[in-house]
Amino acid sequence: MRGALLFLLTASISTVKLVAAQCSLTHNYQAELVVATGWKSALVSNDLTRPRGIILDKAGNILVIDVGVGLVSYKVKENENGGACLSDKKVVISDKNFNHGIAISEDGKKLFVSTPQIVNQYDYDSAQRTTSNGHTVISGMQNGGHITRTLYAYKDWLLVSQGSEGNLDVNAATSTSGRSTIRAYKISTLPGNGAALAYASQGVLVGYGLRNSVGVTVDKKSDKIWSVENSVDNLTRGGQQVFQDNPGEELNYHGVIGETIEKSGYSGPSHGYPYCVAVWDVASLPDNANLKVGDQIQVEQSPTATKPKDSDCKDPAQFTAPRLTFQAHMAPLDSQFDWFGEDGGDGGLWVTFHGSWNRNVPIGYKLSKVPFGANREPTASATEKNNYEDIIWNRDTSKCNVKCFRPVGVAVGSGGRVYVTSDATGEIFVLWSDSARGGTTNTERGDNAAMSSKDLVSYKGWAMTVGVAAGVWLW
Repeated sequence: MRGALLFLLTASISTVKLVAAQCSLTHNYQAELVVATGWKSALVSNDLTRPRGIILDKAGNILVIDVGVGLVSYKVKENENGGACLSDKKVVISDKNFNHGIAISEDGKKLFVSTPQIVNQYDYDSAQRTTSNGHTVISGMQNGGHITRTLYAYKDWLLVSQGSEGNLDVNAATSTSGRSTIRAYKISTLPGNGAALAYASQGVLVGYGLRNSVGVTVDKKSDKIWSVENSVDNLTRGGQQVFQDNPGEELNYHGVIGETIEKSGYSGPSHGYPYCVAVWDVASLPDNANLKVGDQIQVEQSPTATKPKDSDCKDPAQFTAPRLTFQAHMAPLDSQFDWFGEDGGDGGLWVTFHGSWNRNVPIGYKLSKVPFGANREPTASATEKNNYEDIIWNRDTSKCNVKCFRPVGVAVGSGGRVYVTSDATGEIFVLWSDSARGGTTNTERGDNAAMSSKDLVSYKGWAMTVGVAAGVWLW
């Protein structure tokens, strides 16, 4: 009853703030922001509280979840040079319970927004930027700790991700718990104003043992499902602390839609958590013989009396290993493929790395792209560390304990414009390419975690500096 009272659907309250178009704002940053060769960037909004998930509707308007406010929209005016301006800010739905997830149906007429407990569906008018007929379609996502619920709509499917209860959640080992899972629901059969579906027991299980898969997406060229996972903190091995560089964050593959969730009786596999995690830095691990990047190893502090051994974790019949492994603690929070229009884009996977909180030298705080090949698989092998390209990042992450660019949501718009939210600074950026989109030519990367403080301060190169607005620090 308390939950029902707390998360009653609010009326669709629309407030329009008519302001001058925001095209290229500047302020003073704590850390210098670097943009890769071949790309340009502009800060186009700094008047949000804590922006998270971001999408574009059929009319090209931006829709963004602003934590503590609700669902906010901007009109977009595209510039001939590739940039964009935002104007006519509007609070489409005022609801302080919205905290991350947003998705829109392929016809643009159904809008989905999540709270920590439920998924709401609304009829949506992109011309007016208004909603109606709001009701709950999925409920029962009850856990603390990781409370964001990622949503992704593709064809007639709504994918929903729920994270773990804290760092190590023993209940996540069971697929029926709903914890650390991704589930899929047919949009055409979602309930009307009647009883909502129960998250943990209805729909189709895409996969489980996925600690906190905040970024979920589908490649429209192949119908392949992918997610990015935030892995375990404070890992030990052989009684030693090894959490500076292990375990790695993960890019996980969940199969082709027609071969998985559309098949009767399908139930997705376990990806290991809370028993197994992926190796990123082999050298820093005790007992590392025969280990390589991407191998899964035992979580020795997993809170169970019996647990799989390393040999079990590496057994594909028991657990599905990640397709790629990223540096520990970079915190990937969104993933979207670089497709726009009919044939635009290079098909790479945009990933927002929100940044670390418990690493001696902070890592992440950047927007990167994972190259994909014609076979619609990453071009890097599962054992490669150099598996992405940095597009925009903070040069000196040691300053990010105060405020700096901290990306969360990413959306690809018309002409290949890439919109990204920064929750720590209350901002939206737009990026665009002034050359071919297939990678960068620079040798500088955002991987400054291995540098000394002196190196970080004196590191030279080209950069673009923009400013931060008042925001709320969010881990």
